[in-house]
Amino acid sequence: QWLIVAALALVVLQILPLPESLVRILSPYQSANLPLWHSGSESAGESAGQLGEWNRVSLAPAETRNGLLMLTAYGLLFVVVLQRLRQLADLERLLRWIAIAAMGMAALGLLQFFFGNSKFLWMYEHPFRTTDGVVKGSFSNQNHFAHFLALGIGPLVWWLQRVIGEPRGRHAFGSSNAMSRFGSGVAPYLIGGLLAVTVAGLLTFSRGGVISILAAAAVCVLLLARQGLFGRQALIGLGAVTLLVAAALTIHGSTRLATRLESLLHIASEDQPFNRRMLWNALLEAIPQYAVLGSGVGTHREVYPQYIDEDPTVDYTHAESGYLQLGLETGVPGLLLMLLGIYFVVDGCRQAFQRDGDRRASAAAAAVFSGLIVSALHSLGDFVWYIPACISLAVILAACACRLRQWHHAASPTTDEPTASESEITEWRVPRAAWIGGCVCAGLLTVMMVQTWWGPAFAASPWESYRKLAREQQAARRRTALDTHEEPFDEMARLLEATVASDPADARAHIRLAELYRRWFEVLQRDSANAMTLTQIRDAAIASQFESPESLDQWLTVAIGPNREMLDKALAHTRRGLQLCPLQGEGYIYLAELAFLEGQGEQAKPSYINQALRLRPRYGPVLMAAGSELAMAGNWEAAIETWKRAYHDDYESQVRIMEIMAPVVPAEFFMENFRPDRIAMGRLLNHYRGLQRQRDVQIIGRRYIELTVQEAEAHPAESLPLWMSASSTATLLDETQYALEFNRRAVQAVPNDFNARQALGNKLLAQRLYTEAVEQFKWCLSRAPNDEALRQSLMAATKGMHDGTQQPVASRVPVDPTASVPR
Repeated sequence: QWLIVAALALVVLQILPLPESLVRILSPYQSANLPLWHSGSESAGESAGQLGEWNRVSLAPAETRNGLLMLTAYGLLFVVVLQRLRQLADLERLLRWIAIAAMGMAALGLLQFFFGNSKFLWMYEHPFRTTDGVVKGSFSNQNHFAHFLALGIGPLVWWLQRVIGEPRGRHAFGSSNAMSRFGSGVAPYLIGGLLAVTVAGLLTFSRGGVISILAAAAVCVLLLARQGLFGRQALIGLGAVTLLVAAALTIHGSTRLATRLESLLHIASEDQPFNRRMLWNALLEAIPQYAVLGSGVGTHREVYPQYIDEDPTVDYTHAESGYLQLGLETGVPGLLLMLLGIYFVVDGCRQAFQRDGDRRASAAAAAVFSGLIVSALHSLGDFVWYIPACISLAVILAACACRLRQWHHAASPTTDEPTASESEITEWRVPRAAWIGGCVCAGLLTVMMVQTWWGPAFAASPWESYRKLAREQQAARRRTALDTHEEPFDEMARLLEATVASDPADARAHIRLAELYRRWFEVLQRDSANAMTLTQIRDAAIASQFESPESLDQWLTVAIGPNREMLDKALAHTRRGLQLCPLQGEGYIYLAELAFLEGQGEQAKPSYINQALRLRPRYGPVLMAAGSELAMAGNWEAAIETWKRAYHDDYESQVRIMEIMAPVVPAEFFMENFRPDRIAMGRLLNHYRGLQRQRDVQIIGRRYIELTVQEAEAHPAESLPLWMSASSTATLLDETQYALEFNRRAVQAVPNDFNARQALGNKLLAQRLYTEAVEQFKWCLSRAPNDEALRQSLMAATKGMHDGTQQPVASRVPVDPTASVPR
């Protein structure tokens, strides 16, 4: 229990307001990393831009407070389970419950897998995940579902051994007749349950999960066999389960299963979209800087972007390693406490194995140890300790291990009634007043915990709805020009406002609201009478040097009217978000743009941008703002180098760079310095068309065709839209022969595509290749016999063919993506 008390004390210390001198000792890297929050920092520079004093070790106190309550709940669970285990029969009953939980979860997962509707529990629609393809049960991640099963498979194997596995002639579990009757009734269900758990675990296709399940089962079997507790009947039962598993998986689809399982041998197969080991390297770099007391429980997702080599496309809420996350968030003390806890529970199982003559305790220890060792090992490469269902089972098993250790030291034989020595370690006698006081404290703690989690629970629904909508809008913006896509700003703002109303301490929601109101303002300004951008308004306000905040407010009201409200909201949510968590680098970019509303001049802007660069050195919007600052200072070479890094990391920055650079540089310069990919090249082509720069359109169009043809050749199954895009671009460039050939290739790729054939027919008709045009139009009319436009086109092609005005069939244009593109 003292380990739990020490862990609670450590987390409490992280969120307590402390003198700045003590914060510098407990978190020495803070002042250098957050100069705007530490006035005495050497790197703080001028006082402009100072945001206050950060007086806590944790860099996200609200998240750390939530973590403290979760830790308290797990600690109480451990203590209650430990005190309820008065005798070995209680521990064995608990192991049966864990086995039943694993069997029930496996059954749920298989039913959902075979008879599901893509929703979790047939009713909950996750923003980004479905139940299709793999078995997940009630978990959003199949790895954690498999880990839950791995924690229960040891107790399940133990229970099966207990029922049918005791060698003949041994009566440690009661009379043989009683055991025979008990086994004959339960054994078939246990074999079926073990079959369901194994099949469900394999169908997760999770490398770590499958290994954990097999390892837990193997460890339990080996330990039981080593103690001489695994008889011939149990081996027959396991053999039957193995055969049934093989048969079930073969029926399900051996080819698909073999393909999936083959990927388990390749570590990189799960490292997409970016290498997981890159995240671990970043954490190994960050941990020494927070070694004394950590960065605060719950801060991982805000800390790692500062150290990672690339801006990831995935937001890693956890470290993909329990040990690394503990080391970052709680420092060396927290990691040592966890290692000590692992040592004590493993040692408890070891001592139970060495208890002479107590076969029941040894058997139970095998089941407990198999789950605990899997939890400890799986956490090396996953964050299973941060999944409540998984860690709760691990805590229960840890309490069982500790009780086995206490019974060993008590040196009492195992019976169905507690001995005097057992009672001494399971019962504490306290005065009535202390008992009443304890109940009152427990009640107050319960109220506090419920109150703390009440808001986040109600905020979850609008937050998830917003995330889903935001992802859809982001995908839509990538498919269209940034300034032509209409976003549902009012709906997204409503969802985010509902989120922060229920959970005012959600720092990320505040920053998202600030970013949303900024973009909404820009859209509204485009349609206003005074269509000034935020940058233009800011520069004009600073240049005017208003004498008082009141005069600035009056000018803003006249200049931008009711749209001013959007900027005020954006600034308020930015400041609130940074007050809750100062590691959100994008917030400082918003401050640099919006601080003029409070009368701040140019002096604070460099401080905000430098702070953002320190925290998000590879984040596109931050790099974009830093490049703009360099450009305004006249350092164009450095600005372009900075924008190069932003160009390939962030879509919206890519569009802004294009809007800034394209009007003033030729196409060759842009392509050489920014090296746009095919999609970016298409946007660049449309932008230069809007600028009516025909020479640049020709250059970019030819490069776009080359990249498109290369991609089409490399991915034949997905080549139809690529060939059609190449065809339309060739038409734009007046390369009619290439447009015709690319259209032919599109039809060859997907012969039954109506639009491709109709477009090909129109091109053939335009080039007076009537015979082939007739063929295409007839095919289209067979699918759309009532289409009058098609009928007219067919008549025109037929007439041209009979009039003898058809052009001679031109030789096919060779399509070589490296040599045949028009120059």
